[in-house]
Amino acid sequence: MNPPPAGGAARWFERGRSGALAALALTIPLSLAGANLFWGLALGCWLGLLVTDPAARRYRSTGIEIPWLIYLAVELVTALWSDRPAHSLGKVKSEILIVVFLLYAQAPGERRRHVGLFLLGAGIAAALGLVQKSLGWTSEGVHGLARLLDTHRGRAQGFYSNPITYAEMLLFAIFLSLSRRREDGAGFPRWPWAVFALSVAAAAASATRAIWLAGPLALAVWAFRRKNGRVALALGAVLLGAAAAGVASPAFRARAASITDARTDSSHLIRKGVWVRSLALIREHPWRGVGIGNLHIAGRDLPWGGAAADSDWTEAHNIYLQMAVERGIPGLLVFLGLLAAYGRLLVKAAAAEPEWDGLLFGFLALCLAGLTESWTHDSEVVLCLYMMLGVAASRARVAPPHGN
Repeated sequence: MNPPPAGGAARWFERGRSGALAALALTIPLSLAGANLFWGLALGCWLGLLVTDPAARRYRSTGIEIPWLIYLAVELVTALWSDRPAHSLGKVKSEILIVVFLLYAQAPGERRRHVGLFLLGAGIAAALGLVQKSLGWTSEGVHGLARLLDTHRGRAQGFYSNPITYAEMLLFAIFLSLSRRREDGAGFPRWPWAVFALSVAAAAASATRAIWLAGPLALAVWAFRRKNGRVALALGAVLLGAAAAGVASPAFRARAASITDARTDSSHLIRKGVWVRSLALIREHPWRGVGIGNLHIAGRDLPWGGAAADSDWTEAHNIYLQMAVERGIPGLLVFLGLLAAYGRLLVKAAAAEPEWDGLLFGFLALCLAGLTESWTHDSEVVLCLYMMLGVAASRARVAPPHGN
């Protein structure tokens, strides 16, 4: 733990920052508006601490500053270089959430508390998603607070407005719950298993196929690379549960079967069409891209159909294609370098202590999910990612290596 800051005002700012970060960790899985409120409060307390406590002004490097600044510079250049610079600059929004990473990275000492609160919030969100799925309500005739129990076309969405971002948040809960240890490091507490089970079931109820594929694949890599029997057991349970759900639920079985239905499933047809059109746009604008927020593909232009003719597709359903289309090939390369910097940070944290393996392989799952979803535009997912990276940066800086 860090020594307490000097001065009464500094102590109050430190307590305020600590409380706001704890509330933020709990709130991220539950409410974007609430999360924005608490990271704003945490930032205000941190700025007050910088003014009142000279010791707090020592910035601790995390290793992602330069890659992130290069990425931001590319964002700004491509935005200004686009045909609609004001529009593109207006789309540079989620980048500001890097402050969440800085807040957690520069406030060491409460990592386990933050992760525990996040898992608690995710467990509550997962439970809500299962209630939503069991009720099966749609928007018709549902008003007021009862809308919290509404589904998105039969898909669980928790407190979020979209089942895809909800499922991507649950990825972190699934992986973190598998690596949660007791305070004394002597074993694993039981309650994370409950969060794991709820999160897996809720991810299934969200009907998000990208997560159905990316999650088990990353779990398999984790079990193989770390020779982790606990993770292998969890993977086996997930696969058995999926098989049982396929037998018991025709809807689940049909949704799972659609993963390989590239001929008639509308989602497949749309994604294939969007990818082909995105590649064509990359060939037309290889260096500067079309500009951030300027991707527009009409439904009538999709080669295999699947969407209404007057529909407008602004996401490539692939974060790597999205980067290349909007920012050009140089922008894609810079983005890949940024992901590599994130990965190095997480590898360092996992090397310091295996408890943080869940962060590393959860990040791998998110990158795999990015092959079919454009989560870089989703503030909820970016918030989760930056919080976890901040926890990892804090952990990697102070933990001794294995054997010490």
